[in-house]
Amino acid sequence: MAREAGARRARAPLIAFIEDHCYAEPRWAEEILTAFGQPATSIVNYAVKPSNDESWLARMFTMCEYGRWMVPAISGPVPISTCQNVAYRREALTPYWSTLGQWLDGEALLCRAIQTRGGTVWLAADATIAHESWARLATGLHANRTLKRVFGAERARRGHFGWLARMAWAAAMVITPPLHLWRLARSLVLRPRLWSLFWISLPVMVIVYGAGAQAEAAGYLFGEGQGREQFRDLEISIERQA
Repeated sequence: MAREAGARRARAPLIAFIEDHCYAEPRWAEEILTAFGQPATSIVNYAVKPSNDESWLARMFTMCEYGRWMVPAISGPVPISTCQNVAYRREALTPYWSTLGQWLDGEALLCRAIQTRGGTVWLAADATIAHESWARLATGLHANRTLKRVFGAERARRGHFGWLARMAWAAAMVITPPLHLWRLARSLVLRPRLWSLFWISLPVMVIVYGAGAQAEAAGYLFGEGQGREQFRDLEISIERQA
């Protein structure tokens, strides 16, 4: 709701969101402006690094959640957009303006809808932010589970899924953990500096992706429950440092 209100009050043709536990590095805004100069770019993603990198678990969660966009990033179009820390061309949001707050709750669906309309997602490698990542396994796992449950419920609602579709999507979640790992590994081919962190993070990623798949399946079958409120509290109220 806060992001929707901010977007509605903004008057610029570009809208950039950044979480309160993220810290923009010098030239961040300038690099976003440069990225929007690319043809058909509707969404700009930032390069991410952990701000609390003294914690190995924080580094692992950054790999788990932001590995595809992690420093050292490579500028160019990307097939999947990150969420929450992302910039939009205002006109790309116009078709969704009347229910923007709901779309932002399932932001991955918003980004895919914009791509379906011909918009490009551009990763700006020099638009760097330092993200305060989870330094406790239990809270990081809980945050990922609640977000995935909300995402599953929102996708089912927006897709007007009947019970057969809900059950099919829930059953398909069994393939998502290895799919996430494969896509992440593929994104690291040209960034060999991150391979060691990838392998070290593998146990955490298996746990988080597996738990997230179960939670998303629950979202398809049973709705979001208390997920929206729980995720909001985790994002804005829970200490992330070890």
